[in-house]
Amino acid sequence: MKGQNLMFDTASQLAVKRLLPAATIAATANGDAVDISELERNLLLVLDSAAGSGTNPTLTITLQERASASDTWGAVPADALYDPATGEAATFDVVEDAASVQTLALRRDRLKAQIRAVATLGGTDTPSFVATLYAVGLSKYV
Repeated sequence: MKGQNLMFDTASQLAVKRLLPAATIAATANGDAVDISELERNLLLVLDSAAGSGTNPTLTITLQERASASDTWGAVPADALYDPATGEAATFDVVEDAASVQTLALRRDRLKAQIRAVATLGGTDTPSFVATLYAVGLSKYV
């Protein structure tokens, strides 16, 4: 069928990067450094979280960037993170006591070479969440 090769070609160029592993988050934590220098164009971010446990649990996800392993981490520029449906600047909604799947996008040309997620917990009575965060982008042509 015409068009099937286009989908195969696109799928073969996609790269999936895990910013937060699927695990229980029981304390504020930093995700691992993820090298995005081999990706081009904008990236799609997918956050998948179960409902939190504890009393008044909150999970706030933010992103940081740096140029190389010898640099310090800094916040991703506010205009780099946006809602892919509207193109407007956005942030992840705070996750509370209900499951949440959220998608945002990152403007690759506004980012340094490495990014990471920061998961900040709030609440009382040992708040925790099971969550994961992935970035999906196109690999650069070799």
